[in-house]
Amino acid sequence: MLTEAQYKELLRYRGGGVEYNGELTEPLSFLLRKKYAILYHPATSDGKISNASICVITEIGKDALAEYERADDVMRKEKASKDADKSGDRKFQTKQTILNAVVCAVVSVLFGLVVGHFSEIVSFFTELFQKLPSP
Repeated sequence: MLTEAQYKELLRYRGGGVEYNGELTEPLSFLLRKKYAILYHPATSDGKISNASICVITEIGKDALAEYERADDVMRKEKASKDADKSGDRKFQTKQTILNAVVCAVVSVLFGLVVGHFSEIVSFFTELFQKLPSP
């Protein structure tokens, strides 16, 4: 599997040959060793071999690019799925927190009313039971 640096280097050659500047970087050295890219001296119009070196991607290199891109797509989809799950969890937690706050507020208000008007509530029920006919 290619590293990101190797992928970026190999990607440069996808569109066609790129003139080689003589600098052999680690990613390019790896690509040449694995035969993902090759260096050659093209022929000029008069049939002589040019002094310039051209680096081109091979079929093996194209396959390596495609494999890296497939793996990258899979990783992106998995990450998006995990992010969506996390987002769903956060939404659920937010809803649960809001519901908890509302329920606590309602219970607190009701408890406050009961405590504040306890004597009135007791007298209401006392009067109610006194007015009921006895069996």
